[in-house]
Amino acid sequence: MMEVTKDEAATPGSGGAQPPNPISNGNPNPNPNPNPNMPHTPRGSKGKSCKGCTYYTSLHKAKSKNPTCVGFSRALQQVPPFVVGETELEASKEGRSLANFKYACIGYSVYLDNKDSSAGSQDKTAKLPFCVGLEVVLVEKASNSDAGHVPATHKTDDEHAAPQPRRYIPPNHATEFLNRFQRNAGLVASGVAKNLNKVGNYVKDLLNDILN
Repeated sequence: MMEVTKDEAATPGSGGAQPPNPISNGNPNPNPNPNPNMPHTPRGSKGKSCKGCTYYTSLHKAKSKNPTCVGFSRALQQVPPFVVGETELEASKEGRSLANFKYACIGYSVYLDNKDSSAGSQDKTAKLPFCVGLEVVLVEKASNSDAGHVPATHKTDDEHAAPQPRRYIPPNHATEFLNRFQRNAGLVASGVAKNLNKVGNYVKDLLNDILN
């Protein structure tokens, strides 16, 4: 009886103990990367949502601050990276850089949490929020403004020199008009006063004749 039980235990499929499964009990990494592209796919970062008005500027970006939310804010565990940053992609396609910008969204917006360490280590360039509603983006061109200051100063110097004689022409006409008006008004007033004196003298003479 002892030998039979040993043979039965040795043969697979019998009522004895089955050999352990290396896949179930061992390290489940015989094929750790079935898809080699999986580690490169972004898994998303922590973010926030805002219902109301969202305000974001280049100063927020420089100080690594989150956009200002005036309304109801909520923390999100994961925000897909393709959700935010659409405005920056469109700006880059058009040849514009969002170095100095002002952003506003009235409605519902989703943005990355700049205080998240994982998000900051992967990409330090802040992305504009995703907006469902009214979105306004103002971009200032710093390079063109710096280059435009030089001719602007020369123009102001030339303009200060040229329009000065023109500025004195309208006051001369105005003063001449005022002088003529005052003269005419004085003549009219003196004429009216003389007429009043004549009428007064005439009425006085009539009253004297009636009383006498």
